[in-house]
Amino acid sequence: MKIFPSIKAKILAFGLSISLIPIAIISTVYYFHARYNLKFDTFQDLKAMAQSKKLHVIDSIHGEEILTSTLSIDWFIEEKCKMITHDKVSKQNVVTSLNKYLLNSLNEVPDQSCLIAITVADKSGNIISSTHEKLIGRNISHREAFIQGINKGNGKTFVGQPHFSSYFDTGCISISAPIIPDDNTKPIGVIINTFSLSFLNDMVTSLVGLGNTGEVYLVSKDTTMVTESRFLKNHPLSQMINTTPIQKIKKGNKEWVGIYLDYRNIPVVGAAMDIPEYSLILVAKIDVSEAFASLKMLNTVVIISGVVCIGVVVGIGCTFAFSTSRPIMDLKNAAERFTKGDLDYRIHMIRNDEIGKLSNSFNIMAEKLSSKINEIKRTAEALRISESKYRLLIDNLPVRISHKNRDSIYISCNESLAKDFCIQPEEITGKTDYDFFPAEISERYRIIDREVIESGQRRDEEIRYNRNGQELIIHTIKVPIKNEKGEITGILDSYIDITEKVNLEREAQQSRHLALIGELAAGVAHEINNPITGVINCAQILLNKSSEGSREKDLGRRIVKEGDRIATIVSKLLSFARTKDKKEKSLTGIQEILPDILTLTEAQLRKESITLKVTIPKDLPGVLANVQEIHQVFLNLINNARYALNQKYSGPHDNKILEIFSEEITVNKRRFIKITFYDHGTGIPAHIRDKIMNPFFTTKPQGKGTGLGLSVCNNIIDDHNGQLNFDSVEGEFTKISIILPVERVRP
Repeated sequence: MKIFPSIKAKILAFGLSISLIPIAIISTVYYFHARYNLKFDTFQDLKAMAQSKKLHVIDSIHGEEILTSTLSIDWFIEEKCKMITHDKVSKQNVVTSLNKYLLNSLNEVPDQSCLIAITVADKSGNIISSTHEKLIGRNISHREAFIQGINKGNGKTFVGQPHFSSYFDTGCISISAPIIPDDNTKPIGVIINTFSLSFLNDMVTSLVGLGNTGEVYLVSKDTTMVTESRFLKNHPLSQMINTTPIQKIKKGNKEWVGIYLDYRNIPVVGAAMDIPEYSLILVAKIDVSEAFASLKMLNTVVIISGVVCIGVVVGIGCTFAFSTSRPIMDLKNAAERFTKGDLDYRIHMIRNDEIGKLSNSFNIMAEKLSSKINEIKRTAEALRISESKYRLLIDNLPVRISHKNRDSIYISCNESLAKDFCIQPEEITGKTDYDFFPAEISERYRIIDREVIESGQRRDEEIRYNRNGQELIIHTIKVPIKNEKGEITGILDSYIDITEKVNLEREAQQSRHLALIGELAAGVAHEINNPITGVINCAQILLNKSSEGSREKDLGRRIVKEGDRIATIVSKLLSFARTKDKKEKSLTGIQEILPDILTLTEAQLRKESITLKVTIPKDLPGVLANVQEIHQVFLNLINNARYALNQKYSGPHDNKILEIFSEEITVNKRRFIKITFYDHGTGIPAHIRDKIMNPFFTTKPQGKGTGLGLSVCNNIIDDHNGQLNFDSVEGEFTKISIILPVERVRP
């Protein structure tokens, strides 16, 4: 403390010690620069080695291809194949001659110790000659070497993938080429040369320039190691390799260089080359520890210099920190206690430096702030109590309330409006109507806002708009807000959703109309019954008096038939017009209820070119139901299907089909009747599927539907202890199923 009597002296000493840091930084930068250069050189060396090995592999395999191609156009082999395939002479003599020729060819090929067999197969895949006599007579038509080889052009070859051959008990590669006579374009056979993998091992596994841990190996596209490994003995074609370079090449890279974990799970520096013409990948690698061994000494120097510099800086820094941290912590703790409300806390510190003077100034400031803060707290508490009272009233009102400034920008709102907008009340600040309403509605609200501000008068307005496919009717009241000088500073908006009220009034009016229509239909039906009965009776008289086969007899039958049809329709209309107790239920069958509805709707369906397919078994058990209510449900579902089909197909179409079918099902050992209405119309969009059962929700245009149909149907089925299920794909189909319990037969 005596050496550094003030904070200035301490900071100066600490600053001088920091000057050691550039030394450590320079050493570190030099280390990383050297590491980068070594890494770059290693990458380039491995890449060059891999490229060289790749070219060597390609040249070697290409040389074997040339050998195979040469044998495929050999005149002697071609003539012998012709003789064998055309039965011109004794096959045994020709085969023996060809085998001897192939053996001579095998022995005369220079530097081809890796060529272990030459095989000739006819165009059917039967081996007719081979240097490996056990193969003669076998059929290899299923082998890839035969299939690909016979489809090649004259002089062209196919190189197969490395594989283990049980015939030769070793890993090998097959190269095939078609045998095509000069006077023909079709092959008469295939020649297949089988090479041991040793020729690839000799080229690839040379360790020159790879140190103690480097190696080069080939991998097939199915990640199988093809050549010998330095670390895994006798593993060709049995070791799977799926390291990073293999994955990169398989994803389309032509070459790749980098650091990764090899098949031994050891970090290595590696380079990979794609050999696409033979579906092979060449990998050259060396352990990271050996590749970067020269960096160890430099790494040690950098660490020592860094530790020394850090030690000096930390030592001086700790001295400075210990001498200043305690009083600063006292100041911090005093400030925290003061902010938490401990206004009587003071700092007790005797120092002559800057921190001591700061402590005295803090105590003086605390005295003044203590009295001021206490006064502010009392005022704030009074304001909080007052505001909470009014906020409680506003947030619990069912009316949506908001406050805007003169530019129609929201300042605040109550909880009810925030819930409608799916936000928190504080999030509305700074937003406008365009953030929540359609453009035309927002523009309308803007116009009304300007009129309220300019006139200073209240405005009432009813606004209609669609949200999520549902029409909403909003009654809005806008009142100008004035300050103490009488100036208009903003607008107070209140919104009331009157959609349900309006729809209920509309539904009540429609119900009255439907009741009047029902009474009128009943009256008209009664009036029609009398004359139609007379028409049928007269036609029956005409029918009885007419001779069989006469025109009068035919006309009489037609009049009676159509008259009966009119009487049936009138009877169904009367059944709908009858007022019965809605709770009255009776045991009835679906096969009896559905025809009544189809009698009223079939004509309309035919007129709209809708194909109706009905499958209702006659032996379905009965259900306990209110017939009129089930009529209402069926009629509503058929009308919905008609609407969807007409929306999708304006005229006749093969898919303009409504299917109605029923079946008996068993759920939890209880029997049910399932009636399905299946149309190929517009379907139900996924985003409104959860809303279609809500009252007053409809996707139909205004005036086409009230949104009560499916809601009423669901209530009716629920009252029958049943279920109403939906399955739909937008633009394809809608399938609605009604499930009703079968009435149990009492013993």
